[in-house]
Amino acid sequence: MFSLNYCGYNISNKDKDRIDRPVGSGDYDLIYFITPMNVHLDGRFQTAGEHSFLLYTPKHYQLYQAPGKFKNSFVHFDCDTDFYKELKIPVNSIFQLPDPPEINELIKNIEIEYYIHGNYYEQTADALINLLFIHINRQLHHKGKSDRLLSTQLERFKKIRIELLTNLEKEWTADSIAALANMSKSQFYNYYNTFFHRSPKADLIEARLGRAKYLLTNAALQVSQIAELSGFTNNYHFIRYFRKCFGCTPGQFRKKKG
Repeated sequence: MFSLNYCGYNISNKDKDRIDRPVGSGDYDLIYFITPMNVHLDGRFQTAGEHSFLLYTPKHYQLYQAPGKFKNSFVHFDCDTDFYKELKIPVNSIFQLPDPPEINELIKNIEIEYYIHGNYYEQTADALINLLFIHINRQLHHKGKSDRLLSTQLERFKKIRIELLTNLEKEWTADSIAALANMSKSQFYNYYNTFFHRSPKADLIEARLGRAKYLLTNAALQVSQIAELSGFTNNYHFIRYFRKCFGCTPGQFRKKKG
């Protein structure tokens, strides 16, 4: 679990300000350098260009100075796991991301929660920091020669995915799905699998079964109606998929819940 200690969004220090913490800050410290910074790492100073990131681990020596304007955002926090290993986020080294404003906006949300400090503060702070690092992971591991194009396509495909999964009753075909992106079927499916690690068909079936499972708790609906409302045009296919996923037929599931 993440515990938020302190944070700052778009903080401006005096020009050429210097931060020197010989034994670190005592916690994890994610810094977004909005302006260039000279950072001491591995026994020498390195230049962190504007819009760079650095995640310090607890007790790690922190020494950095702005060559001119000093502006950054940061989040100090504790965590009871080595989260950065699982999310493959570099520590104590400078890294770049294709969409820094998205990350900074998440830091802004964390700062708002820090100062509001409302009900369920600890749980909310944990969720927001977790979301922050998930987004960092996604940006880091979509890097390549065409970062900007890939990032744009990812946003486009997120919208298409929402379109699919919020209109489950539509009779989606491979052609109609690919048409949402004005792509060939093979090109669309390659992008979709790259971004979401599964096919559109697998996404649709899982979402349709989830809706059917929910609707089965409503005794006023017949199983055939539920199949139709969930996007299954064939009762046999509905029952087969349902049994494969949940180990029982829709009727048997309803009896168990009844």
